[in-house]
Amino acid sequence: MLCPGENDTAPAMDALLKGSTANAVGVSKELRHGVQHAVEIIADEVLRRMAEPVNDVTPADIEDPRLPFARELTRDCLRYLYRILFLLYAEARPELGILPADDGSYEAGYSVARLRELVARDEELVEEEAKNTFHLYHSLDLLFAKVNFGHRRYGSEPDDDQPSDDERTREEKAERRSEDIGLRFDPLRSELFDPGSIRLIGQGVLDPRCDEETAPRWLDLRLRNSALHSVLRLLTMKKGRPGERGGFVSYRNLGINELGAVYEGLMSYTGIIADEELCEVAKDGDPDEGSWLIPARRQKDYPDEALVHYDEEDARQGLRGVKKYERGSFVYRLSGRERETTASYYTPESLTKVTVELALKELLSQDADADTTRASRLLSYKICEPALGSGAFLNEAINQLAEEYLRRRQKELDRSIPASDVLTEKQKVKAYIALHNAYGVDLNAMGRELAEVSLWLNTMHPGMQAPWFGLHLRRGNSLIGARRAIYTPDDICSPDKAWLKAKGGLAPTPLPLRQDGRPQPLPADAVHQFLLPSPGWAAITNSIEAKKLAKDHVDRLAAWRKGLFQRPTRSTAHLNADGSPKIDRRTGQPQKERASQFTRLHDAARRAEFLWSCVVKRMELSEREIARRIDVWGADPADPEYAVLRWPEQAVPKEKVYAELFEAAGTPYRRLKTVMDAWCALWFWPTDRVGLLDGTDPEYAVPATEVGLDTLAEMLGGTGDVPADPAPADDEGGQQAAADAQPAVAPTFFRAMTLFPVDGEQMSLDEADWEAAAATSAATPEAKPRKTPKPKQPARRPVIPLTNLDDWLDFLEAMLGAADVPDGTLLDKYDDLDNLKEFEDNLVLFMGMDNADPEARFPWLRVVRELRDKHAFLHWELDFALVFAENGGFDLQVGNPPWVRPRWDEDAVLAEYEPWFELEEKPTQEEKDRRRQELLARPKARGYVLRELTTTMGQVAFFGTAQVYPLLVGTQPDLYRAFMCQVWAHRSAGGTVGMLHPDSHFTGDKEGPLRAAAYRRLRLHGDFVNSGQRFFSPTGGRYRPLWCPHLRPSERDQVRPSVVVGL
Repeated sequence: MLCPGENDTAPAMDALLKGSTANAVGVSKELRHGVQHAVEIIADEVLRRMAEPVNDVTPADIEDPRLPFARELTRDCLRYLYRILFLLYAEARPELGILPADDGSYEAGYSVARLRELVARDEELVEEEAKNTFHLYHSLDLLFAKVNFGHRRYGSEPDDDQPSDDERTREEKAERRSEDIGLRFDPLRSELFDPGSIRLIGQGVLDPRCDEETAPRWLDLRLRNSALHSVLRLLTMKKGRPGERGGFVSYRNLGINELGAVYEGLMSYTGIIADEELCEVAKDGDPDEGSWLIPARRQKDYPDEALVHYDEEDARQGLRGVKKYERGSFVYRLSGRERETTASYYTPESLTKVTVELALKELLSQDADADTTRASRLLSYKICEPALGSGAFLNEAINQLAEEYLRRRQKELDRSIPASDVLTEKQKVKAYIALHNAYGVDLNAMGRELAEVSLWLNTMHPGMQAPWFGLHLRRGNSLIGARRAIYTPDDICSPDKAWLKAKGGLAPTPLPLRQDGRPQPLPADAVHQFLLPSPGWAAITNSIEAKKLAKDHVDRLAAWRKGLFQRPTRSTAHLNADGSPKIDRRTGQPQKERASQFTRLHDAARRAEFLWSCVVKRMELSEREIARRIDVWGADPADPEYAVLRWPEQAVPKEKVYAELFEAAGTPYRRLKTVMDAWCALWFWPTDRVGLLDGTDPEYAVPATEVGLDTLAEMLGGTGDVPADPAPADDEGGQQAAADAQPAVAPTFFRAMTLFPVDGEQMSLDEADWEAAAATSAATPEAKPRKTPKPKQPARRPVIPLTNLDDWLDFLEAMLGAADVPDGTLLDKYDDLDNLKEFEDNLVLFMGMDNADPEARFPWLRVVRELRDKHAFLHWELDFALVFAENGGFDLQVGNPPWVRPRWDEDAVLAEYEPWFELEEKPTQEEKDRRRQELLARPKARGYVLRELTTTMGQVAFFGTAQVYPLLVGTQPDLYRAFMCQVWAHRSAGGTVGMLHPDSHFTGDKEGPLRAAAYRRLRLHGDFVNSGQRFFSPTGGRYRPLWCPHLRPSERDQVRPSVVVGL
């Protein structure tokens, strides 16, 4: 086996390994097509069941208002298939102990293997009773329930071991158990297997025509045998080669990476319900690289070679010729444009392994001396895959860290793990790392779900309940979001307004939450970037194409920008001519700065910082409460070195933790995220919603009763009196800086209270006497009237557009508060989530925040919400605040980010409505212009083009501005370059990055700054060559040159020579 064959120079082992790899890749590709087809089968079955007389409902009747029906149906079908794939994988590995797969009664009565044998007998069911009953559905449903809720779970019966048992008792119980073990399931309690995670398959949809309270009736959407028979054959059987028989798919030989390839290949697919009979067209009639749908009535407009035809599998069912989708049927296809814009490509396992290995070598000390990294340190490394996909890199990092931990720990203890326990102990270490230290982000919501499944499959071990990664794996855009970066007062108030310039603009100063091991507080009077207008807002106004399509709206957006982009007013009345502060004669202290737009901004910044600290505290408590007990080999929690392994006695339900952190309205996290989302959304503002910004929308014209401060104060039991401000003074520029400034109104709604120590002990919100405050406020009118005339205060506007900076400031104060904030040290006393929640609830009144729905007062926030859901803005230092506050960032970041240049490709966009623009090889310009004009005359197509153009222009502006990505200014933006900048910013002090991406930044005149930054961090540059496609299939069926820079941050200018790694 290890020697060359008689007529061959390579050992037979090489051929075996190569054949095994090729088989796994081939099976995964076939399985991906099988899963794609299975999604269509299940979805079509659900639609047919809905139309049957017993149900007789339409998608519109049962659609969830929060999620389009076709998208929910696609999600439910994929989840159902994930369940089956999970069970097939677990059954193939009985040593993991997830299923009783080696129990004869399980195999004969419950297993998916039994169903596989059943469907293998016939290619299709013939008898009506066999086709239209539900044996397969009920078999799977019973298995799903047993897996999730358990059956005779371990520890629930008298003969199960208990912590108090002595050795003799354990031996006696073991002997009794060996006589009659019986079938048992440990409950996984998984979100995947939870009955509520799939609504449209089964009997979980309430009939909309019944009375829910008196006579509830549930729709029968169970899958019939005919559908599941086809699905199970697709998932468990592979086609035979010509002249050979087919066989079963070996899930034992199919690894996590191959399953990941199956999942990841489907991430760009989209499900729709045909509203008329449709045909599918693609280049050369091959839909693997993307296709388009056309009405069947237009089939004659396209050559036969562009039409997709039924394949051999369809022909066996009597389907031949051009592939068609009936009206009302489900279509699950790969959009060519979606594939290009999302770059959802799978990375071969060979590259994943070497990338992680080389990055990890740089992170770990390898010399056997006193400075060698201790094994315990590996259990605290924070690892992240910023472009998650199926989690291939994250899984590989977990694997290698677990192996390295066990190797080092065995060496430290000078003892070895028994051979029979090695696999289980390794799985436990992997599970601990995955649950507590693994992070990832993906733009695709289903991508995040499939990554969770992949991590689960990779870490399973006996006795393990389903892991939960809700706080660590997030859906979001890794490249578009707000960050903790600041401008100084001089920057903001400078006459040249460099921070507002689109070209040659001033970049903000990054302010990490922790740097060099110390927290970084907000400098005095500094303001966060996301609290200020940005020159990239309404980026669509820079598009010539947009002006042709919607000139009036674009002109109005441009005028809105001009009105908003003004430097804030600021008073200098408190300063002498030389800049020194004036002294108050009565107090002997420096005079306070008068209220102005600038003071409102830096007050908002201070309050944002306080709310940020609240988020960090909640994340800290949340992580502690959901920590999972896992017995890691060689790690004693009583040992101070392994104190990190401590866990709560009773974990808080994960749903409660997640909801209170990320979903509850009015929390510090939601308030900060709303502001950050608004700042990002304004870059992508649609042209047809300009009225909500400039105040011309009819919604603002509706008469509304304005409530003044006096009225509100009277309602709250106060007077509404506000001290009169001294007369404004001219600043050095001759402007009356504070004349137009609007004072903050919210603090006058209640008697001011302080949490700061004033001649005594500091008071907390819990100690505040609100009843006494109300009584004092009610008694105020009896006091002696003031002699100074009461100034006329502006009414509190119930509805506010975004026409100028004052409107923006009103929004900031509504979300972040308009009153002083407590000292952040108060948060140290809250050591459980319930007490912290009470504290956060009190903040709303104390800080003068709006407590009502913000979209009612700021209607333009509805568009912000729509854009947030579409673009999934991710604010790293907020969403992973604890990692940045405690660790300064991630210790290991690995991945293969998208290699896409955001640019306007009009033909690809138009092809979504008229595929001719992509299928026609050499069209004349005259014909192209004619078709374009005809297409854009259709309102629906015109709106789609404008939306896509708005997205592209927003991305180009975001990636090309000095205020966000200063290293990319002047270059042709590429997503991989933006990822480089992000991972540099997100690494911890000693963190390492290993990424797969091209090396085009090493050439080009304008790439100098980016190139210099890369060279300062470069540790290893590997050039991977795939000549002849000998080592792995080219991604996406095409050859793409692969480079592997391994980056570790360093400020040294000296650079090691690049090392070329040949494969």
